[in-house]
Amino acid sequence: MTKNDLHFDAETKDTLKNIEHYLKILVMKYFEPILQEELDTPEKKAVYKYTGEKTSREIAKISPLSQPTISRLWVRWEKRGLLKKEGQKFKKVL
Repeated sequence: MTKNDLHFDAETKDTLKNIEHYLKILVMKYFEPILQEELDTPEKKAVYKYTGEKTSREIAKISPLSQPTISRLWVRWEKRGLLKKEGQKFKKVL
């Protein structure tokens, strides 16, 4: 059975959305201190903001940070649990 094969009734979908909502709240409590520690400059905040939307090269063009620095930040943030790698791209966990 694949993900697309699952069919839920409206009540189950509503319950799952509620669970997801509360899980995000709980996870944010965990991530908040890590985010504050890691995003300690406006440049890092901008990199995080565009992560998943732009490539490291695109971010480097609008940032004072170099493409290799951005790539290193993404690897560091993945190790800290802030990002996940999907193929060749990094995406924010939340």
